[in-house]
Amino acid sequence: MKKKMSNKPIIIFDSECTLCTRFKDGLERIDINNELSFISIHSPEVNDLDVSLSAQEIQATIHLITEDNKVLKGSDVITHLSKILPGIKKLSWLLETNVGKKASNFFYEKINQMRLAKTKECKGCKKHH
Repeated sequence: MKKKMSNKPIIIFDSECTLCTRFKDGLERIDINNELSFISIHSPEVNDLDVSLSAQEIQATIHLITEDNKVLKGSDVITHLSKILPGIKKLSWLLETNVGKKASNFFYEKINQMRLAKTKECKGCKKHH
């Protein structure tokens, strides 16, 4: 039986992608209250999560599993993180405006396009994607 592995939000990230790893490292630096857990898409632990995500979905974009097992993806992850991390919480209202949502979606999509292009060029990443 699959289970919730943490009472904290869990970020599923690609530990073999330099952009993803840098994003995770940055989050760990600003996560001063240790609010987050991280699981690599390459870890066997990802299969133990109580969520219905295919391997293709997991590889396509960043995912966050909330404390109540809700799955967020893409720019929704950024919005959620802005609400729970003290260092950026005071700016979360900006992402809740229409302009903020559009900007967040735009920037996330551009970064994700870069990540996907990089994985296509990377010989080590090709074996996983």
